[in-house]
Amino acid sequence: MTGTPYTITNVNSGKQATPASCATANGTGIELSSALGTSCQQWTFANAGNGHYVITNVGSGKVLDSVDCGFRDGTLTDLWSPLGNVCQEWDVSAVGSHYTISNVGNGMVLDAEDCGTADGTVVRQWAQLDNLCQQWDIKS
Repeated sequence: MTGTPYTITNVNSGKQATPASCATANGTGIELSSALGTSCQQWTFANAGNGHYVITNVGSGKVLDSVDCGFRDGTLTDLWSPLGNVCQEWDVSAVGSHYTISNVGNGMVLDAEDCGTADGTVVRQWAQLDNLCQQWDIKS
């Protein structure tokens, strides 16, 4: 898995995890978007040790980040420069043929807000509910 660019697609919506408007600045929120075929929808996974990964956006070089290291349901995700902390480390766990992606710092999983399916649906973190809104396909 390490080094290869992947798309991260929500199972419920079929939409891809994408920085808002394909922006590259620190603090750019992550949302769902239809496939664009661009590097802003590609992510690499680097081994962070202990089975954890740092997930880096190919288009920006910034990493997937838990905003302010939040610990509440609804904590947002964004792009941020690498800080080397657990708020930027993720566990990828198989669920059948799909995956959950959980933050090491807070244990919450990536979630499509309110199971939304439209472009622009916020990708946030939530306690694991074992539903398709929190499952992802990771494909090269």
